[in-house]
Amino acid sequence: MNLGLARRVASHAAVGFAFASMALGGELPLVAIVLFSVAFLLSLFFEGRLGRPALHLILSVGAFAFLLVAWLAGAFDLIVAASLFAATLCANRMLSRRSTAEDGLLHLSALMMLAGGAALSAELAYGLCFAGFAVAMCSALTLSFLEEAAAVGGASRAERERLASGKLLGALSLLSIAGLAGAVIIFFTFPRVTMGFYSRERRGARSAVVGFSEVVNLEGTGALKSDGRPVARVRLLQEDKGEALSLYWRGKSLDLFDGRSFTSTAQESGGGMAAVHLPPPVGQGAEPGRAQRRVEVEVLPEAGTAALFLPGEVEELGPVFPISGDRRRRQRLPIAANGRGDYRLAERPVEGFTYRLAFSPHLAGEALAGRGSDYGEEERRLYLQLPEGLDPRVGELAKRLTRGMTEPLEKVRAIGEALLSDYSYSLELPGPTTDPLATFLFERRSGHCEFFATAFTVLARAAGVPARNATGFFGGVRPPGGDYYLLRAGDAHAWTEVLFPGVGFVPFDATPPAGRAASMSELSILLSSLADRATTWWRLNVVDLTLWDQWRAARGAFESVSTGFERLRPRAGQGVKPLLILLLALALGALLVFTLRALARWRSRGVRKRGEAGGPARSPRLREAFALYRSLSRALERARLGRGAGQTQRAHARALLGHRCPAAEQIAEVTEWYLSVRFGERAVAALELARMRRLVAEAKRALRGGRASGLPLRAEGK
Repeated sequence: MNLGLARRVASHAAVGFAFASMALGGELPLVAIVLFSVAFLLSLFFEGRLGRPALHLILSVGAFAFLLVAWLAGAFDLIVAASLFAATLCANRMLSRRSTAEDGLLHLSALMMLAGGAALSAELAYGLCFAGFAVAMCSALTLSFLEEAAAVGGASRAERERLASGKLLGALSLLSIAGLAGAVIIFFTFPRVTMGFYSRERRGARSAVVGFSEVVNLEGTGALKSDGRPVARVRLLQEDKGEALSLYWRGKSLDLFDGRSFTSTAQESGGGMAAVHLPPPVGQGAEPGRAQRRVEVEVLPEAGTAALFLPGEVEELGPVFPISGDRRRRQRLPIAANGRGDYRLAERPVEGFTYRLAFSPHLAGEALAGRGSDYGEEERRLYLQLPEGLDPRVGELAKRLTRGMTEPLEKVRAIGEALLSDYSYSLELPGPTTDPLATFLFERRSGHCEFFATAFTVLARAAGVPARNATGFFGGVRPPGGDYYLLRAGDAHAWTEVLFPGVGFVPFDATPPAGRAASMSELSILLSSLADRATTWWRLNVVDLTLWDQWRAARGAFESVSTGFERLRPRAGQGVKPLLILLLALALGALLVFTLRALARWRSRGVRKRGEAGGPARSPRLREAFALYRSLSRALERARLGRGAGQTQRAHARALLGHRCPAAEQIAEVTEWYLSVRFGERAVAALELARMRRLVAEAKRALRGGRASGLPLRAEGK
């Protein structure tokens, strides 16, 4: 591989990883991502042919002004604006680069983008981008230095290609990995101190495209079961060996139907509550099978909501804490309630939140029979509401399905059985319709869970049974080898809750069982669980790493070493012999000193051998030869006769000879001698070194005389 191509690929890989670390945060505008990608590709394939420094400077100043105005206007926060400006500078550097001497600015702007990515996102994906950047940047810096050194030394194209050998690239890979390992060691050992002076709300944080919603809209997208991203974890605080949960995790109850969507009319209050204690449901304390269960729930940022998900009849809830931060000093988050059994946080933390609750499973089956229909006026007003203009066929269907029935349980069972047997589950939407519910019931007869829940609720209301819609998640699957259950975005679900006097709301589900939870293969479940474990490890050991965690790790390591020394002690009753430990320590110290001295001897012996062979390693004459040529180069620069971009030393000397510049012959002889010494790996004789001193002195005098006489000195051959 050509050295220049290898350097270009490594530099662009580092830039790509740095920009990806920002883009994965989800806060950069799409147009910025597209423009940077175009600049990235143009610079990769047309490097050195797009240099227009003045134009790039104007674009940079214009971008800075635009971002400043956008920040002041509130379109971007400060971190996003600064990250976009770093991306602009990096794009300009890529497009205007003309030589390896400008690689430093490109690498610096890439590092600025990596810092912006750290501020925009602390997810596992950033860690992967950081690792890729570290490896690519180490290679890019080394290759850039080699290319510049080869250009200074006048190496030919064939010589440059030999430099970029497989051995070199392999060594660079090992060096990069070693550098990354060193960075990891420094990260975990350097004291972590955060004062919390600056915090920001990620306005562009990703929310679930497929998942939980606080409204039911029959005209929206219906692919609710195709996403395996974990959005919550559930831990049972008692012994449990099940592989899956069959719980309805309600996040929002909906009472108002307008013919196309279900929404909530409840007003939230109580934003200062830290915990909620509820009495057991009336008349249910002695019911069989209602043993209290306790769980711990972690709602991840991917859920995109501040709602608390509650199963069964909740008796105790809270307090709620953010997931990240010092786990000993986390602040309790205030809970808001709406009076309908729904709870949410006053403000959703970016890192997610966790809470514990105690609940009893809902009553089911014959335990709901004979409850009567003694509903209050407010309950009838809220949960028997039907929109004006409802298709009359809906009411007729409800009467036909519940004809001759008086008990609410009988009616809802009949409606649920009809929906389960006569309708099929489908993720495909019918498209724009004048009445989506009537289309589902009387034409298509297939749909997703929101159609089934809406149809069940509306038919129950039409039959005189108070009911409401509910949205949240269903189930929970235990990952292989895990001690918790995962709720995935595809587990988002909608169902019906029916009101029974003296009991409360009880969930009923007419959606076919195959459509209630995410349908995923065993491989998909395994991959999602592995991704969840990696994310959890990253959060606990990187994002949330504190000084206290570091102290505990150091103390654990010290205790492990102490335990190892304890094993050297004799058994009980034989006494303690500290002399054995002292002798062992002295032996290890002597071995270390012997190893270091042996390495020093080997290194000095190698240096002496290279010096005797005339090699360049430690030869004072070689160093003086390099110094002489550098001195001559500086004199040429002062006389405005320096080399052009990409011009080799030999071509430069020939150009000076062709234009009859002062001391051109001396310069040519010194240049050829320097190249033969540098790349010929030969010894430098004292006589030739004296001659070169004289030639360099003559060349400097001639160059100074040329400037004094006003000769037209200029660099040629660029």
